[in-house]
Amino acid sequence: MQNFNKLAYGAANQNWDVATSEAGYIYFANSVGLLQYDSKRWELFPTKEMLRAVMPVNHLIYVGGKDILGYYEETHQGLIYHDLTELIDFQDEIWKIIPVAEKIVFQSFKALYIYDGKRIRQQNLTGNLTTYAYGVRDHLYYHESHGALVKVNLEGGRQVFEEQMLKQWKVKFIYELEQDQLLLGTLRHGLFLYDQEGIIPLDNELSELLKKYQINKAIPLPQLGWFAFATMNQGVLIAHLDGRIRHHLDTQNGLSDNRIHGLAYKNGALWVGTENGISQVVLDDPLYFFHDPLVQLGAIEDAIAFDGHYYIGTNQGVYVSDGALEDPDHRLELIPGTDGQVWKFSIVHGALFCGHNDGVFQLQGKVARKISSRGGAYQLIAPRDKEDLMITTGYRGLEVYQKSEGDWKHLRFIPGFDQVLHYLLPLEDGSYLASGPNKNLWQFRLDEKCVKILELEDLRVDAQLKNSGNLKLDFWAGEALIIDKDSVFRFNQDGISAGPEELQGVQEISARNGDFHLLNQRGQLVLWDLKKGQRVSLPKHVERQADLQIFGKEKLIPFGAALFFIPIEKGFEILNVAQLNDGTTPAYAPVLRGISWKNERTDEFFENIEQDEIPYAYNSVNLRFTDFNYLEEVPYEYQLSGYHQEWMLLGGQENLTFGNLPAGQYQFLLRNPAGDVFPLTDFEISPPWYKNSWSILLYVMFLISLIGLAWKWHQLRMRKLTLEMLQRKRMLLKQQRQENEWRLKEMERLQLEEEVSESNRELSRIMARHGKNRELIGKLREEVNKLKDKGNIGQTKALTKLHDIIDNNLDEVKDWQVFESAFNQKHANFFTHLKKAHPQLTAEDLKLCAYLKMHLSTKELAPIFNITPKSVEVKRYRLRKKMDLPKEKSLQEYLDNF
Repeated sequence: MQNFNKLAYGAANQNWDVATSEAGYIYFANSVGLLQYDSKRWELFPTKEMLRAVMPVNHLIYVGGKDILGYYEETHQGLIYHDLTELIDFQDEIWKIIPVAEKIVFQSFKALYIYDGKRIRQQNLTGNLTTYAYGVRDHLYYHESHGALVKVNLEGGRQVFEEQMLKQWKVKFIYELEQDQLLLGTLRHGLFLYDQEGIIPLDNELSELLKKYQINKAIPLPQLGWFAFATMNQGVLIAHLDGRIRHHLDTQNGLSDNRIHGLAYKNGALWVGTENGISQVVLDDPLYFFHDPLVQLGAIEDAIAFDGHYYIGTNQGVYVSDGALEDPDHRLELIPGTDGQVWKFSIVHGALFCGHNDGVFQLQGKVARKISSRGGAYQLIAPRDKEDLMITTGYRGLEVYQKSEGDWKHLRFIPGFDQVLHYLLPLEDGSYLASGPNKNLWQFRLDEKCVKILELEDLRVDAQLKNSGNLKLDFWAGEALIIDKDSVFRFNQDGISAGPEELQGVQEISARNGDFHLLNQRGQLVLWDLKKGQRVSLPKHVERQADLQIFGKEKLIPFGAALFFIPIEKGFEILNVAQLNDGTTPAYAPVLRGISWKNERTDEFFENIEQDEIPYAYNSVNLRFTDFNYLEEVPYEYQLSGYHQEWMLLGGQENLTFGNLPAGQYQFLLRNPAGDVFPLTDFEISPPWYKNSWSILLYVMFLISLIGLAWKWHQLRMRKLTLEMLQRKRMLLKQQRQENEWRLKEMERLQLEEEVSESNRELSRIMARHGKNRELIGKLREEVNKLKDKGNIGQTKALTKLHDIIDNNLDEVKDWQVFESAFNQKHANFFTHLKKAHPQLTAEDLKLCAYLKMHLSTKELAPIFNITPKSVEVKRYRLRKKMDLPKEKSLQEYLDNF
């Protein structure tokens, strides 16, 4: 069962009518308009007034309500409304729409409006009409409230049945079972058969219930051979006319509301329109649901079916029903005296016991007998080969009970345990496994009379269990299992080892039920067939029921042959394995619901689905589709042929968008898991304007013209190139002559520069030798002067003469004049340009500049100026300062440029 509230479908709470179309849509007459559902998407088509009735016929959906008379047409663009009130003066309220004899009859409380496809004819009704009229072949039946049953044809013929009993009833439902035999459903008097022999009441449980529940509407379920009866305030009864009631659907087992307005059945699902939402009920579903919104039962701990009774143990006590819990009219009653926390039910020596917070109870039918008040009992088991003993775990460890004179009584405690014990598992070798909260786990062996423990091994030290919590014990395929949250371990004579691979990730494992175990594994319910050694495929909605279980209290309990009891947050469910099909979902052909193209540049849409060729500007396509599969989601794959060749998983999407598609032909395909391929649509995107046929023809003509122009241009260019080539040859010869002249001048310039450089080098060498000579002569003069001071008169004269000779050879003025004359020959205008640039320079400065121009070093300049090298550096510094040269400027480079 699945419920949809107003937030889910986007309309008002009340849904007055339900109908299904041949195309697969489900329609609801909602208080604010027409609701359409396609298994993927809800869509509301608002109406100006309250909508009361809906009836799809072929591709038209007829609707009626207060001042509403018309139909919607199914198109690829959606539903388009056609207002029929233009054909007739209409101020009325339609409550039902009936297709009869190829005509459509809109029924109100006072008239029939008969539409033949072109015109509407009004036929007034006599008497006070009950809620609805019903079509039977080419006639209509209706019941005048507390009056006659009337049969009319659409041409005005009328037949009245005035049975006395009819005047006591309000007939709410009329259905032809066989020719001339009608089934009548009354508001408060149950069901009747009406034929030529008269009116015969159906005297069975169903009719009696309907007297209390009050029929509002009913529909046949021909595929099942049953009827669905909608009641005024007690939900829906699914029943056979022989009185068998298959389901009683109400709020207690999940229905959205107990006041039912509309019913429709399609492909195994019953759709229910209620006062407060919509419900979908899968009638052959293997799950039975009991809804306990106020949690009146309490938190469920255990359940068991025993000796024709059905027990549920909660923190409120033990509840019992003498009817199967999946039966519609079961009643759960709290067994007196069992108030409080129930832990576990156990069947021992053919009797049913309950481990309770207050002790141990023996349950017989609806009676509980307390056999121990020592408190805190959990599981009870029978020791091997001991028909008069049973062992229980609990708050005080292990206790032994004995059967004496037909009654079970507490016998003794077994010393050795001071821990709480929950689970006890007898092993093949005669020993026991015991577990409790806080990771407690032991293996022990009892003596023959169950008086004391002979062997005890604490298994908590096993490294594999170091992260474990509360451990549960059970058997799987004959092996002892230790079950922890998400982990399962084997236990045998070799110790503890990893459990079976198929059990990893398990939160809960049920005890064995026939050949089956039910698992809560990785957030899904899983059914395992031990006989086949494989997983049984479950419907997806059954697998998802694990989400409804209480975290930390996931329990899966065998509950009779092929039944599993599943506690959930607010109630419980019962899974009937015998009602499972092969797990496959019926293959309904998917259909295209809509298609639109978008211009990504302008955000404009183009929605003509019937146009095969789409303008290139609208080359982003959105495809909307459905498969009308209301029971299970089919994992389709899709492919857009012409765009990609791979199959992609659809993932439950109801629409896909492909953006900026290139020009070309495309086909959109869906493929179901069985491999069936469904082509939903073909379309072609036109090439852009610059690639269409006319453009290509224009390009060809333009190319031909361009080739002709190019040929003419080529001829003219060849003439021009010939002329240009001659001109280039002339220019080349001229350039060669100029280049030769330049090379000759360059050679002369280089030769002259080489001569100047050589002269400079020679002048430098002369100045260098002259400087050395001066230095030598200067030293000689110093020595002569020293000898004069020390020598006699004769020597003095000779030395004086020698001194004069030396002075004559050291004439600086004469030396400079000789150097200046040679320097000017090589560097004409040097002094002129230098004086012009620096008029403040003295003659001594000009000498220094000339010597520097000759690249004489400081050491070479010192004897020329007859000063030390350091004094030469001072002269250079003063010269730079007079010239006002910046620090980064080289004095040598500066003088070289003059």
